Amino acid sequence: MTRDEVHLNLKKLEVFYYLAKLGSCSAAAEKLLVTPSAITMQVRELETTYKVKLFMRLGNNLHLTEEGRILYSFAEKIFALATEAENSLIEMFKGKRENISVGTTQTYAKYILPPIISTFQNTHPNARIIVKIGNSAQMAESVYRMENELALVADTGIRRQLSSLLYRKEEIFIVVSNRHKWFGTKETVDIQELKKENIILSREGTGIRHLIDKIFKVYHLPLNLYLEGDLFDFIKEMLKEGNALSFLSLPPIREEIQKGLLHPIRFNFGRIYMDICVFFRTMDSLSPLAKDFIQILKEVSDDAQNNDELFLKSSNV
Repeated sequence: MTRDEVHLNLKKLEVFYYLAKLGSCSAAAEKLLVTPSAITMQVRELETTYKVKLFMRLGNNLHLTEEGRILYSFAEKIFALATEAENSLIEMFKGKRENISVGTTQTYAKYILPPIISTFQNTHPNARIIVKIGNSAQMAESVYRMENELALVADTGIRRQLSSLLYRKEEIFIVVSNRHKWFGTKETVDIQELKKENIILSREGTGIRHLIDKIFKVYHLPLNLYLEGDLFDFIKEMLKEGNALSFLSLPPIREEIQKGLLHPIRFNFGRIYMDICVFFRTMDSLSPLAKDFIQILKEVSDDAQNNDELFLKSSNV
């Protein structure tokens, strides 16, 4: 008999394994949900195929022959590995089920997500949320590349076959410090007045940069960039020098407004808004955890917008 003439049948090996382990045809049959005669037939076929004797009977008891003991030692390793593989798959599934990866921006990670995550974990105490930070374009792209399941970011025009739901519309302000000539003197400005102003902006790929670039193109104005930066804390510090302005949303400047360090100003043609969306590949591809996370985002979005309006009114903006 050559190697190519026969292959070890794993089903027959399983029958042999449980018969040797449990010591009786009836016990092995009950374990494998077959009849005792099927157990006997499978073992005989295994013995016939390999021309060996695997069991001998002494009285009412079955005992392994030398060949049977050798085969049993291999079968024990094979089915132990099978069990280990199954357990590993189960653990991997559990890990995926209990983890959710969310991409977002520095501003949202610092000012928006913490209470949302806290609410989510109250109802999902065993869930682990992994938050990854980058600019809006990078994080939307990360969902396309399946590095994050969700991204809560500004809409920068990147689609890449992604689905999205609007989280909220966030107002963007012209922001000046208390050392700037417009502080306390202007509540609105004409966009043409910006031609002579030094402007600090976040780099390309951010939602605010995308929005401001579009507005300046519509009005055929050059964007007089004084400085570009990725970190809003850096931009705020540079604003405090007083010789430039920037465009920012409300969350990162609340404290500075209250302290009288920064002041938000609107355009005279009206308010400008940036769409903040949650991006994902498809609704069908989302895990139950991700769907629950989106539901919580929907529930808090109106409250967040209302709180912004109340804050602006109390600050006389």
